[in-house]
Amino acid sequence: STTRRPRLLNALASLLTCLLINHLGSDAEAAAVANLISGGALPNLTHLNLGSNGIGPAGVGALADAISQGGAPNLVEISLADNLGLGEGSTVALVEAVATRGGRLIL
Repeated sequence: STTRRPRLLNALASLLTCLLINHLGSDAEAAAVANLISGGALPNLTHLNLGSNGIGPAGVGALADAISQGGAPNLVEISLADNLGLGEGSTVALVEAVATRGGRLIL
């Protein structure tokens, strides 16, 4: 049933510890991932790999905001390898957000 599907998807998302997403294509999709993080959908996530996604400053900023506000509290590693034009300010904000958890950002 359609009412069971969202509960099942939410339950599955809450179990994820590692998430690899390639070829998102834009900052809008990175912002959607940030919304999942800030909305509490990924509480057990420890590693997030968003390499090769065409993410720019707006997407990195959205991720930084979501993490600095306490989303995905167990997240300790983010990879943004092979994304061009991340933007210095937003990347520094993301490094700081992850570093407060003792984590690291891979570029």
